[in-house]
Amino acid sequence: MICTVTPTIMDGLVVKWWRSVEHAEYGSPPLVSASRNGVMVDGYLHEVPDPVMHKAISAYMMLKRDEVAAVKAMATHRFSGPFKTGAVMPIEPEAPDA
Repeated sequence: MICTVTPTIMDGLVVKWWRSVEHAEYGSPPLVSASRNGVMVDGYLHEVPDPVMHKAISAYMMLKRDEVAAVKAMATHRFSGPFKTGAVMPIEPEAPDA
């Protein structure tokens, strides 16, 4: 399971959990998405792992409180191109200051 965070015009930041990199790259709908409007699931609820659902609800609540930095930190992957296009790349953690 991977997670992306992308800005949108209508809904602000949207956090999406995809089944795999391939699902994200080839345009499959995300399994779960969260925005300031709420949490959406594409499929059966029993297919959503409990930790993912808890993270989605947390993301929704953080977006309602405008905690943008905390929400952006949830991302594990990003799209290499603009407007949710291009290859999906893992986000490298920042090296600690020496």
